[in-house]
Amino acid sequence: MKNILLLSAVLLLCLSLFGCSLNKGNHVSANNQSANSKKINELSLGSAVKKAIDKYNSTETDTTDIKFPTTLKSGDTISKTIQIGGKKGNTTKLDMSIRAEKEGNNYIVTLSKNYNITVNGTKAMSSWKYEITNDSINLLDKKEDGKLINDIK
Repeated sequence: MKNILLLSAVLLLCLSLFGCSLNKGNHVSANNQSANSKKINELSLGSAVKKAIDKYNSTETDTTDIKFPTTLKSGDTISKTIQIGGKKGNTTKLDMSIRAEKEGNNYIVTLSKNYNITVNGTKAMSSWKYEITNDSINLLDKKEDGKLINDIK
């Protein structure tokens, strides 16, 4: 009888310790799920840049109508030779660049086009500055001096 009571007590103790161990594991798992859901909802640099490029490409039309490649990342610059005005079919090098900066939970993304030419004393450059949040894309500033390349005779 003593052996049965002792065996029952040991079994009860093991079950209660094993149960607490499982409960503790579930608690940690719940905390990990909460941390993972915050990471999923957090805006990344890459997704902010992509949102800005997609917004520009779908809404903006400028002098050259050259879209920003969706593969560009913050800090990237690509260059291409484009036709500009003038009787001789002049060309210039167009540099397209992207810069993104984190501000709180949001990003400020600036898309720039530098035509590397000065027309009537003004450098032909255009830029679009967006504030990117999880839920919205707001155009903060827009400068379009790229259209000056149309004034070249």
